[in-house]
Amino acid sequence: MPRIVGPCYTTASIARTLHLTTDDVQRMAGAGDLLALTTADGHTVYPSFQLDHGVVVEHLGDVLRILRHGIDDPWAWALWLTGHPSSPTPGFTPPSRVEQLRAGEAQTVLVAAEHTAYAWRS
Repeated sequence: MPRIVGPCYTTASIARTLHLTTDDVQRMAGAGDLLALTTADGHTVYPSFQLDHGVVVEHLGDVLRILRHGIDDPWAWALWLTGHPSSPTPGFTPPSRVEQLRAGEAQTVLVAAEHTAYAWRS
């Protein structure tokens, strides 16, 4: 999984980066404003892809809360966010959904998240 989600922060390191307390970070994760992953050995990590210049990517929380309605699996959400949507153009790899969020394409990602959550519930 590390190759897919990339580098991660610990609770303490993301708290420092965001200028928050560890309790604030845990509250954000619980509320769905920050993606927290539990590793196989029980540690909580926070993928770095969800930050942009030291702040949480705008609208990430909205997307996470939508995906939560489809399946309660943060690892699946991470894969969905970092995966690339299919493209009808051969040889073209569209940006990942988190890249789309960074580019200001929140509405496109929110609609895709709604469709995915619905499919996961089915």
